[in-house]
Parts: sequence; structure tokens; C-alpha cells
Amino acid sequence: MITIAPEEVESFINGNDKVQILDIRSYSRYKKSHIPGAISIPRDRFAEFQHHILTGVPILVYCQYGMKSDEIALYMEKKFKTNAYVLEGGYEAYEEAF
Repeated sequence: MITIAPEEVESFINGNDKVQILDIRSYSRYKKSHIPGAISIPRDRFAEFQHHILTGVPILVYCQYGMKSDEIALYMEKKFKTNAYVLEGGYEAYEEAF
């Protein structure tokens, strides 16, 4: 699992042929605002909707403050055999940076 600073998100997305961005916050927070291109799979419903995750592509995971993404990212690295990245400081830090 690799941590990405909010300022690096755009170059991360542009630097990969294909990438999946996973917002694990509540759906109501996702609806208010999210990183462009992100899909919503709330952390508390992850097991139910994990079949929507692409395999074999880098995945950027973020939560609100950066404290809950690690657990999901580590799980995805094992289950999906992919590189998982975590947004440092979560969506809160991303919003502050932009």
C-alpha cells in the first residue's frame, strides 16, 4: 500500500492507462462532492459491492480523513492482487488542496 498526497492525485490518474478511484465514505458525502471519476462503495457496504472493483488496475482508495482507507486498501491488495494507493489525509485534505 502506497500513500499519495492530495497534490499528486491528478498526476497519478494521468500517469496510468487505467485506474480506479474508490470513495469509501457514505453515499451522502459522495453525492455532495467527490474526486472526479470516483465510484462510491461505502465502507460499511464494501463486502456487498466489492464485485464492482476492477482487477489488475491500480486503485486509489479514500475516506473522509484518511484513517479508514488503509484497511480497505490492504484487503484489496490481497484479494484483487493489485496495487492499492491511499489518499493521505482523505477527502478533507484533497478539498483543502484544491
